[in-house]
Amino acid sequence: MADGRSGADDPRARKRAEELLMGARFDDARRELLALEGEHPASAGVATRLAELALLDNRPEAAIGYLDGIGSQPLSPHGRWVQAQSLRRAGRSAAAADWFRRLGRPEFAAALEAFDNRPPYRVLGTASRWSIPFVASEPLPLVSAVVNGSAQGSFLVDTGAGDVLLDEAFARNAGVVLGGRETGQFAGGRHGSVRHGRADTLQMGELELADLPLEVLDLSTQLAGFYQSHEVAGIIGLELLSRFNVVLDYPGGALHLQRRKRATEVPGEDDRRFWIAGDHYPVAWGRLNDRPLLWFLDTGMSGYDCLVSSQVATAVGVRPSGGTGHGYGGGGPVETAPFIADSVCLGPVCARPARGVMAAGFPLARRFGFHVGGLLAHGFIRHYRLSLDFDAMTVAMTPSEDDPENAGEHRGQ
Repeated sequence: MADGRSGADDPRARKRAEELLMGARFDDARRELLALEGEHPASAGVATRLAELALLDNRPEAAIGYLDGIGSQPLSPHGRWVQAQSLRRAGRSAAAADWFRRLGRPEFAAALEAFDNRPPYRVLGTASRWSIPFVASEPLPLVSAVVNGSAQGSFLVDTGAGDVLLDEAFARNAGVVLGGRETGQFAGGRHGSVRHGRADTLQMGELELADLPLEVLDLSTQLAGFYQSHEVAGIIGLELLSRFNVVLDYPGGALHLQRRKRATEVPGEDDRRFWIAGDHYPVAWGRLNDRPLLWFLDTGMSGYDCLVSSQVATAVGVRPSGGTGHGYGGGGPVETAPFIADSVCLGPVCARPARGVMAAGFPLARRFGFHVGGLLAHGFIRHYRLSLDFDAMTVAMTPSEDDPENAGEHRGQ
C-alpha cells in the first residue's frame, strides 16, 4: 500500500469491506478482505469477517479454517457465534457444543453433546435421488414422514424453519428423546417455548435419515385449523433440506432431493446466487416495484406473494389496500395489512401485479447487520419448480413442463 501500512491496519480498506458486507455485496466484501491479508489472515477481525462470508456461502469448513488460523487470539462475541455455528453446520457437534455453552446456551449445548460426534442427518443406504410426493399442496406443501420407525404424520416443507420441528404430542408418541427448553422465534417475531430433542430415524418415501436434532413445540395450538383434512405433525426445515440439492416441484406435487457433492470452493458469481444468513435463513436478491431488495425465501408462509415492513412498503410506494389479513408461518398466524404491488420479482421471475402484506416491523430486517428487505412467500413460489442448489448456492424458479409459456411472469393471485 502506498502509505506503507499493512492491509489489516488500513482503516479505509476495513471500512470499505464493512460497507460492502452491510450492503449485502458479499462477493465484493470478500475480495476487499482478501486484499487486506490474503487467504491466511493474521488478525481476528478480518478472519471473523471472512469466516462469516464463508458461512453465508454454506462453506462451514472454510469458515472454521479462517478462525483456527489466528491461533490464540481472542474472538469477539460475534466471532464466537460464527465459530459455534460453523462447527455445528460442519457436523462437529461436540466442538460446537463447547462454543454454544460459552455463548450462554447450555440447553442447546447439551442437545448437541447427545450426538456424541455422530454426524446429524446421516443418509442411510446408497441411493442418490429421491422423490417424495406431496400429500397436500395448499395452503402449504405437506409430505408424509415416519419418525423412529413407528409414528407417521404430515410435515410442512418450510425453508424458513431450521431443524426439524415436531408437535409435542407426536414427539412423545414417537419415543423422541427430549431435552431442555429454550425460547424460539417464528414468523412475525412471534416467540414460544421450544424443547430440544433427538430422533433416531426419519423416513420420507424411500429416503431414511439417522440421528436428527429436533425442536419440539405445541404445533396443534400454533397451526390449529390450518388444514381441514390433515393434522400437522411437524415441519421439515432448512437444516435437513440443505443436506441435499432440492427441488420443490409445486406443479408436479413433489419434493425432489439429490445427494450433494459437498463443494468446498467459493461459489461462482451468478445472478441466481443465494446465501444462508444466520443459522438457517436463505436470502437472495430480487425486486419490489422494481426496487432492489434482499428477500428471505420462506416457503412456509401462505396467503400472499410477499411480506415487508410498513417502512419498506412506504419506501417503494405501496399503500395498504384496506382491511387486515393473516399469514401463517411455523409460529402460527401473523397479523398483516394487505397491499397490491405493481411487481414482485426474484431474478427474472415476476408476479405482476402481486399481492403482498405489510407488518409493523420485520424482525429479520437488521438481525444480520445487512438489510433484509422482506419475505418472499408461498403465494409467489407456488406457480413454479423452486430449485435450491446448496453446492453452487444458486436458486432457480422454472415453470411446469406443461406450461412453458409461464417461464418469467405470472399474475398475482
